[in-house]
Amino acid sequence: MRLILRLLAPAGTAAEAAARLGEELLPAGFRMAAPPEPYWKMPAWYEHTWHLDPATEADFDQLLARTPLGWHHVVRDGECDAVWVAEPGAAFLIPEATWAQVLLVHPPAP
Repeated sequence: MRLILRLLAPAGTAAEAAARLGEELLPAGFRMAAPPEPYWKMPAWYEHTWHLDPATEADFDQLLARTPLGWHHVVRDGECDAVWVAEPGAAFLIPEATWAQVLLVHPPAP
């Protein structure tokens, strides 16, 4: 399975946010899927996409455990999906993060 993390943070901190995300995620084996890009719905935010492959449900749970507050729509049905929305007193991986999605999915067929 593959674990995918999408995280949105303000554009003014895109490079710094990417570097700090790397500090948090690279030791766990994550890799940047693509350089940060402006999020099409909110150009003032940048989208950061990272992945861990192979991954397990335990990896999914460990990532969500990084912050206990703000998780919505956690779904487990063969694959896993969780959405995090920033709220007062909660931060996920980096302080400026505003939104994140964590997916545990089957890899695409060859």
